[in-house]
Amino acid sequence: MVLGKIGLKQQISILEQGLPQRWIYIERKILNPLNSDNIEGVKANVKFLNKDLSYIFHQDLLNVKNTGIAKIRPVIGPNGVGKTTQLKFQVKDYLKEIEPELYIYLFFDFKRMADNPDEFWAIFGERLIEQINKREYLVKIMKSLDSFEQNSIMLKSFRNKHLVDNLIQLSSPDPYKQHEAEEFFYSGKLKSKDISNFFFGFLKLAFENNFTVTVIFDEIQYLDEIDTSNVLVKIFTEKFIRSLFEQFSTKKLYIVISCLQNPERLEWNLLKSRSKNFQSIVESKEVILGNLTLQEREEIVKQVSDKIGFHGNDRQNFLSKVKSSLDYYLPRSLLRCIANVLDMMEYTAYTDYEIRKLYEKDARNFISPKLKELGFSHIEPDVKKIGGYDLDIYATAPTSRTKYRKQAFGEATIMSRSGMSGKLEKFVDWLNRMKNVEFRPDKGDYPFFICPPNRITQKSKEILSDNQITLYEYTSSNVNELLQLSEKKPLVIATPEKKIEIMSKEDFFILKEPKYSLEDIKGIGKATADKLRRVGISTIKELINCNSKTTANEIDRIGKTSLDKWKQIAKQLLYG
Repeated sequence: MVLGKIGLKQQISILEQGLPQRWIYIERKILNPLNSDNIEGVKANVKFLNKDLSYIFHQDLLNVKNTGIAKIRPVIGPNGVGKTTQLKFQVKDYLKEIEPELYIYLFFDFKRMADNPDEFWAIFGERLIEQINKREYLVKIMKSLDSFEQNSIMLKSFRNKHLVDNLIQLSSPDPYKQHEAEEFFYSGKLKSKDISNFFFGFLKLAFENNFTVTVIFDEIQYLDEIDTSNVLVKIFTEKFIRSLFEQFSTKKLYIVISCLQNPERLEWNLLKSRSKNFQSIVESKEVILGNLTLQEREEIVKQVSDKIGFHGNDRQNFLSKVKSSLDYYLPRSLLRCIANVLDMMEYTAYTDYEIRKLYEKDARNFISPKLKELGFSHIEPDVKKIGGYDLDIYATAPTSRTKYRKQAFGEATIMSRSGMSGKLEKFVDWLNRMKNVEFRPDKGDYPFFICPPNRITQKSKEILSDNQITLYEYTSSNVNELLQLSEKKPLVIATPEKKIEIMSKEDFFILKEPKYSLEDIKGIGKATADKLRRVGISTIKELINCNSKTTANEIDRIGKTSLDKWKQIAKQLLYG
């Protein structure tokens, strides 16, 4: 076990390099009807009033799966209100919950799609093949096809022999054939018609094999920037999305579109006005994310504090400093604000969050061989989110075409005796909510609970017994060592590159680092540093967080490659 403040420093370095979107995810409630002028909160059809946003996604997906009728849902609003975060995580989580095996989730981000219309369709096809191959969707579908009729079945769907031949090679166990197929799809030579046939043919095969498919088109307003003539946006909305919705109207298809909508420019309204045919399938189905309410802003800051692991005075200090300096809740603005606040604060020793995560990790290692003995061969290496609940330990039995795939659901905690029953009750509530949906005890699903010895009260024992949850008592030597560190005297750790002084303050460790300037980075002299300062980059943290491409365009004779290299050196210098 390494002594000192390494854990929290790593946590903070992750923050300063890029704030994870899940860290600022909050559940948003529908407060206003669609025709409301209120710029705060979320607007939607009146039947969803006072429901959480997740309720809409959950109901949409349930209806798609149970009725076999396609649905389309636009999610619009200004920057910083959580459109992409909701679609990347919430929609995907509910899809996996409702259809854990036969699902396909495709995500297309138009913000980074292409620079001009000539590139668009080729890159769109590459994004498609990358997703269906990486997530093994293609392999799953190919396995379901009759091997003798595979070629003819696929030709009916794709209507292109070259596509079929290369798709078969792509799912081949032969690495050479896979490489040849990848060269075909990434050559950039496929025509827009071929890519359209590829997309629609793949979905047709998926539906014929009973898959539920969700397709996300994120930041669709960027089609205007890819093609300023507005031809591409009309083709994509009217010809592509409308055809997709109509051709598979009686299939298990869920289309979600996100689009920017600022009060001044009204991007979404403009996009709809260009195509009446497209407007007819999306009108009145919008969910409009308005500005965050005061309560939502406070919830975001609180979540970030919890994720870092601050507690006590440090937590209060962090919250007050962030609230007083934060005025815009875009992820990058929140990141910059948090990095500045952390610079002003003293870093405590190992936090509650770090110790809890270490116990969960050790508990996962402890229980893994026992789960394998019970037939659960695959154990997730990290927390698994199912039905909106973060499971500490999740495992599954091998896949079988004839039998139910058993699942194991576990919680691990070092909570005190007084709070243990509350933790157990939350776990039981989730199990009851998921019963016969995700949790099937009648099929061999296995719930269990891990905690240190002597933490279970009589009430907790009754909860475990009544709900047939297996208890494992486990002590982590790593956690015990960390807890003992706070009672020892502080140390000084020195390395050839830098010195880190650790000083005591009550029962915590305080870490202080020397400050570095831009000139400390190899390759940056005074003249180059002055150029960087003239465009607003005065510290190595600002260098790390800058956009290399944008910055290179602003500075004469400094390229993106050099900036990327200096950023890597800066990270090593700052974080070790």
